[in-house]
Amino acid sequence: MRYGPNPVLIDVMRRSTDANSVRGAFAKAQTLMGSLRQTTGRELVEAGLPEDQIDIVVRVSITAQTLAITSEDRLNIGGRNYAIRSVGLPERRGGYIEIACGLSIGN
Repeated sequence: MRYGPNPVLIDVMRRSTDANSVRGAFAKAQTLMGSLRQTTGRELVEAGLPEDQIDIVVRVSITAQTLAITSEDRLNIGGRNYAIRSVGLPERRGGYIEIACGLSIGN
């Protein structure tokens, strides 16, 4: 898969299964290379979503590790932790998976 004009390093964060952890804090599970596209303000307004959030779509290559990513995980990109809203079905022809993420800002 070719990465877009802005390839980024992505840390996949997964809840710890450590018995000593109270809520299961997130810990880095893997690091990936991918491309991202930020949703425009216009798209947010048209979708009826609050404008005080950042929505992105991350595209990563299909591997055994990326197939294990779920909406329970988080993506850390550039020091920001994004909640995964949905993980798309693998696009076998293109060799990628798209992951929709969001980050609330303010408040």
